[in-house]
Amino acid sequence: MAPAQSIKKEGALWKRTTLRRGQHEHDPNRTGAVVYLYVTDADAARAEWASCGVEGRLGEVRDTDYGMREFGFVDTDGTLHRVGSKLP
Repeated sequence: MAPAQSIKKEGALWKRTTLRRGQHEHDPNRTGAVVYLYVTDADAARAEWASCGVEGRLGEVRDTDYGMREFGFVDTDGTLHRVGSKLP
């Protein structure tokens, strides 16, 4: 079964939501959630995120082989927030 997916633009932010089979029964002890935020500047977004002092694990910005510059943040609930911008 293919995942259900929606992509929606809200102002300058594109939001993609993917629901895979079984995720409607989310249990943070067994499964995780992922959010992907498309931004215009991943480095600036990471710097702002780091300055907020939010608890969790903040990764470094890196270039991907699929044309994005991105970083990840795992919050205290175990949700992975991936943030990326297109490489110039």
